[in-house]
Amino acid sequence: ESLLQGRTIAQDRWKIRIRDAGDSWNAKPDASIADLAAGQQPALFHQLFPGSLKLAERRAAVRRHCEKLSFDSAILDEQPGTPTELMEKICKHYETNPREELPLQGYNLPPNLIADALAALRAAKWPDVSERRSVRAANYMVLWLKRRNEENEGLVQACEDIMKWADPAYPCTM
Repeated sequence: ESLLQGRTIAQDRWKIRIRDAGDSWNAKPDASIADLAAGQQPALFHQLFPGSLKLAERRAAVRRHCEKLSFDSAILDEQPGTPTELMEKICKHYETNPREELPLQGYNLPPNLIADALAALRAAKWPDVSERRSVRAANYMVLWLKRRNEENEGLVQACEDIMKWADPAYPCTM
């Protein structure tokens, strides 16, 4: 059955509706990644081709997967828009031939940055209403770098401190 025929995929608590081929790919998803329980992964289709990608980015992602899998990507040069059949083919390939997972060890944050961030998170005032329609406010808040975050200045500062520690030259645009 086609991945794009409006069927619902359930993963424990999380349900999404994969868009029909005629739906706009720029539309908001029916459910939010915020609905995933700890440790759960989004559906493979959304891992490979997240709805947040712009058309050019989505087409580039399709082209990268085609090159890696030696699939013919000529349709990308022949037709505008999103090649849904090719995206389905890529997903089906990875369902039967899973990608290799590469476990990597990162760096531990310094204890003072952890303590500051945890204190700021515990003191944070979470919004009563969603600041983004597709995300539940209970799981998400918007912080601004160059705008007042009246109730959450400590959290903004903790985030800035972590970013400066991680990469002082990174152009963070919160």
